[in-house]
Amino acid sequence: MATSRGADTLGIIREITIIEEEIMFCGIGWAHEWHFFWIIATAIVVLAALALVATLRQGGKGDFFLGASCPACGGAVKSSFLRCPHCAVTLKSHCPSCSKIVESVWKYCPFCRADVNETK
Repeated sequence: MATSRGADTLGIIREITIIEEEIMFCGIGWAHEWHFFWIIATAIVVLAALALVATLRQGGKGDFFLGASCPACGGAVKSSFLRCPHCAVTLKSHCPSCSKIVESVWKYCPFCRADVNETK
C-alpha cells in the first residue's frame, strides 16, 4: 500500500509540474519569442512611415516634430523664424531694452523684465 501511494503521489507531482510548465509558458516557447520582436519592429517602421507621410504632406516645410505653426495663417514655421514666410506676420521681435529676441505675443521681456510693447 505504501508503494502504491508513493507512486500515485509521484505521478500527481509530475502532472502538476507539467501543468505548471504549460501555464508558465502558455504554449509560447523560444521560437515564439521572435514574434514579439517582429511586432515591435513593425510598429516602429509604421510610425516612421506615418511621420514621413505627414512631413511630405506639408511639402517638406517646417519643423514637423515641433508642430510650430503661424498664429495668423497656420502655415508651417520653424522656431527660429522671426517672420512667417507665408503671410509675413511678425513672430518675434527684439526687446526695446536689452535687444534680445522675444516672442511677439509676450508683454514683458523674460531677460530684463522690460515692457516689450514700450517704444524707445
